[in-house]
Amino acid sequence: MVVMSLVNIERGILNFGVYKELFPLVINTYKFLEENKSSINDNFIFQETISNLINILSFLSKGYNKYHSNEKSLLYSYSRDCVSTTQSNLLILSEINKDLSKDKILFFYNQFEEKIKYFNGLIKKIEENKK
Repeated sequence: MVVMSLVNIERGILNFGVYKELFPLVINTYKFLEENKSSINDNFIFQETISNLINILSFLSKGYNKYHSNEKSLLYSYSRDCVSTTQSNLLILSEINKDLSKDKILFFYNQFEEKIKYFNGLIKKIEENKK
């Protein structure tokens, strides 16, 4: 059975640059956490991190489909907040779970940090276009 990735389809949200940039990072971080679930001591932070990962993409897609710039900007800001919260949670998980790879956590943290600039540019562009 051949498994096809739908991410390579260039339509709708999959044609949105920020979404395309974040999608693989969200999926890889999610997979890493799921693969290491048995060594994670705090289920609350684990679940919140998983939720935030999903919300990064959810808020992006909701903003993408809004017509009014105020709504777009707000939803993109929520998505950016989820990125920051995910980063914070990854650091907490790293400190309270000694079996988690510090290098991998730092890799994900830094990748998310790189992606925040996309949000800043996107939100700034929307705000400037309102003037």
